[in-house]
Amino acid sequence: MSATRKILIALVAAIVFDLLVFRSGWYASITTTESMQGFSLAVLNALKKRPPGPETDVLITGDSRASEGFSADVGNQIAKSQHLDLINAAVPGSDLRDWYYFLQAVDPHCDRYRAIVLTLPTFRAAPPVVARMDQVYHAAFLVPLVSAPSYVDFAMTQRDWRSRFDVLAQWVFDPLSYQADFSNLLSGPLARKSNYHWKQKVGIHFGDGYTGHTGSMTGLAIDPATGAITYPTWLNDTQRQEIDADFKRPYTNLRFDADEWNSRWLTRIEDRYAGSKTRVYVLRLPSTPLPAAIHDNSYELAAFFQQNGRPDNVRVIPEPLLLNLEQPQFFFDNRHLNAVGRLKMTQQLTDYLASDLAQSGSKVASGN
Repeated sequence: MSATRKILIALVAAIVFDLLVFRSGWYASITTTESMQGFSLAVLNALKKRPPGPETDVLITGDSRASEGFSADVGNQIAKSQHLDLINAAVPGSDLRDWYYFLQAVDPHCDRYRAIVLTLPTFRAAPPVVARMDQVYHAAFLVPLVSAPSYVDFAMTQRDWRSRFDVLAQWVFDPLSYQADFSNLLSGPLARKSNYHWKQKVGIHFGDGYTGHTGSMTGLAIDPATGAITYPTWLNDTQRQEIDADFKRPYTNLRFDADEWNSRWLTRIEDRYAGSKTRVYVLRLPSTPLPAAIHDNSYELAAFFQQNGRPDNVRVIPEPLLLNLEQPQFFFDNRHLNAVGRLKMTQQLTDYLASDLAQSGSKVASGN
């Protein structure tokens, strides 16, 4: 058999395998929640299966900061009298661009939710602590979820042609986006079976039993005169270096790129929901245990927050709402709230949302 024929047979076999196993959506249904991709698929597929709740459902979006920082279970106990159903759909590693496409997939007509909360680590045109804008792993989130036109649109938002090619390659041949998850399946098929049945049982509420990380950054401090940082005694050298990297803003060269990028995707989501009955909130999350070290408030507001003429259904939650939580005792590392911070953020955010939505509901009822 010639080399050409072998290559053609291999390509045909790969395409058939792709169509039957991956492109059909079958493999996406058995991904593990232990991977970023599998977690995102579990969340978003559960949202798709959930009946619409335009009078009750409040969708909390975002990355691991929101995932760690908000308890839907506690929030729903607080908001029970308001007949709200809060859903923490935050996906670790995701960003605003991902959520633009996620919302296209789970809310195609902009009418499934009473409110959607978009979350950001800052409202300022400040250098990003984490630079994720063109990392290829975002493609793995979207390949199984979005339509072909949406995926091509996503690919073309990459900043260079090499990144666009890499992203399109994952869409052309689906298995490329499942490499890590497939390896995990081969190493533990029985654990995967158990994970699958658990996902089917609990639906979107698979995170309700989580109460937060018990660690604390108590002992972290900065000398305002010298800028010298004192660390908790339990931190090792690697952990101290990671914190230093955040405080020293390693991506100062991306300050204006990040501002433009965030403003662009906030605007696209805002435009998509303009005229919808869904209330869209933009929330500034607690994002550091030591705000004095990063001087976030020394930067001007990002372009999006300086705009006028916002649609009536889009609300920017006051920036200071959760800033009282930016203290070492409420964090378990340099970016994420611990169990105590999670409870406090849940209480404060739920109280704000319940009050604001109640006011908007009373205005509608009175005809104002």
